[in-house]
Amino acid sequence: FLTASILLGDVMARKRREFAAMVTLLRERAEASIALGDLAKMALVAKKAGGQPLWAVTGENCSLCGCQGRDLRNIPEGDVCRRKWESSLARLGRAVEASPKALAGLARDPWGSPYLLNENEGESPDFPCLPDTVASAGQNGILGDADDIVVSVPDAFCPESR
Repeated sequence: FLTASILLGDVMARKRREFAAMVTLLRERAEASIALGDLAKMALVAKKAGGQPLWAVTGENCSLCGCQGRDLRNIPEGDVCRRKWESSLARLGRAVEASPKALAGLARDPWGSPYLLNENEGESPDFPCLPDTVASAGQNGILGDADDIVVSVPDAFCPESR
């Protein structure tokens, strides 16, 4: 009876830990999704206010390029991926007159990775209506796999989107 009680206690403790981890992950994913939605809105406002595509606002045509396939959580300050994001976020913030506090809250996802931006709209004459996107590399910090969270920024200049 004692052995069965101990085993049952261990099983119940493991289930509680698994449940707590799942709740935490769901909360973190919701937090990242809200931030990505805020970034997408900010990007659309910047595009419309300046009358130019997002790549002209941020000075990059692919802020996330060079960030794929590696762990982005807690990357060092000088890393190209982090520098591109911080520069793009600062320029985006200036374009919409966002407060430093608001921008600081959008600097990193809940797992420590920088959010990522791919400025596509108007980038190529062959595909002028590719959507801009903002992304989180997700819990594992690796961009390009199944746990990523990606949000499209609404088009501002494509005739099909108006």
